[in-house]
Amino acid sequence: MQRGPQAGVRQPCSQRNAEAHMAPLAYSVSDAVKVSGIGRTTLFAEIRAGRLPAKKLGARTIVIADDLAAYLAALPSACRSQGTQPGTDWGYQRRPTTSVG
Repeated sequence: MQRGPQAGVRQPCSQRNAEAHMAPLAYSVSDAVKVSGIGRTTLFAEIRAGRLPAKKLGARTIVIADDLAAYLAALPSACRSQGTQPGTDWGYQRRPTTSVG
């Protein structure tokens, strides 16, 4: 039960909702994996390579939310440009065909 001059006074609904739905400032690795869709191994590889900044808090690795958003925004587009052949813009090459006979 609330006591004092604010007893019975409720915050406006919009203020309560804003506080309840505040975006996190940083993510644990597990949470960064969940929100980004990147696998745990890939996330750690990107941190090790220096492409995704991270902080240490004791033994925990923390990824700042803005850094994760910037990293994801900087990834190349998955759209292929028209007129290119499959395999030329995805980093893998076609296997040479061999004829049997």
